[in-house]
Amino acid sequence: MAPSLKDGQIILLSKHLNKNLNNRVVVFSHQGIDKIKRVSFVSDDKVYLLGDNLKFSSDSRQFGLIDKKNIVGQLIWPKI
Repeated sequence: MAPSLKDGQIILLSKHLNKNLNNRVVVFSHQGIDKIKRVSFVSDDKVYLLGDNLKFSSDSRQFGLIDKKNIVGQLIWPKI
């Protein structure tokens, strides 16, 4: 999520997800690894995620839609 977040930066998550996840930054589990991306859009029970640095991001453009149930939490601090 560079340049919005820096490597090693401390973040605070909420496990309570807003009803409208559009443009929210979330942590999700994908292939056993927790990752952080921004929600681009929501489709039923799935989300399309993009990194803030599109040129270098591995995101839904490569791995497709993610089930909402795989979202660990949404970023509440820092505000980005």
